[in-house]
Amino acid sequence: MPTFVDQLGSDIMKLPPVTRFISGSALAVTLAEIGRYVDHSQMTFQRDLVFRKFQLWRLYTSFFSGNAYGRGFNFFFEFSMLYRTMKDLETKSYPQSPADLVWQLFWACFAIIIATWHLNIQSFSRPFLLCIVYLQAAFAEPGAKTSLYGFFTIPVIYYPIGIIGFDLFLGGPKHAAPAVAGAIVGHLWWWIVWEGRGATQIRLARYARAPEWLVKLLGQTRRAGRTVRRD
Repeated sequence: MPTFVDQLGSDIMKLPPVTRFISGSALAVTLAEIGRYVDHSQMTFQRDLVFRKFQLWRLYTSFFSGNAYGRGFNFFFEFSMLYRTMKDLETKSYPQSPADLVWQLFWACFAIIIATWHLNIQSFSRPFLLCIVYLQAAFAEPGAKTSLYGFFTIPVIYYPIGIIGFDLFLGGPKHAAPAVAGAIVGHLWWWIVWEGRGATQIRLARYARAPEWLVKLLGQTRRAGRTVRRD
């Protein structure tokens, strides 16, 4: 009879691989900070330390560090949003296409750093969350609705706007600015890879295709949607 640990490990391994990595990273980094196993300042993005001291791990941990996933009850709520959004994207919008999803997430993260450069933020977790939420909303079926923090039921297409509005209400423009930047990156992702048919978009969409080494590494069996279009 399998033990609880064995069963838990088995259930975790059944999760889609990209969702498992993103959710596991957010959980590990946040819990390490909450438990004070690492200092918060060691996980955030600080330009001088990244580019002059070559503390390159910050480029990774800064996407999962900070207050975007909250503390206490809010942590579970925000983490649940991250998990559900990633799983929905991976299983419905990128089925059997983990390499393309990873590759596009990589470029989205790069774009988030650029988009928030002048905001001087040290954590990219909020813009990252809004980026994938925007993409998921763009894929939503017409008329689909969702709950905004349990207070309102709104069309899914307006979900990112609702979250930004909530951030604006809680902390003002400075607090909402990182979320806006993430939503802009999410819109560009959708526009370039999935929506556009212009010549420029088609050229850019070709770069969204994962390289063959990554396709083989992750065992991808199909390309994701319009990333393959050449017309």
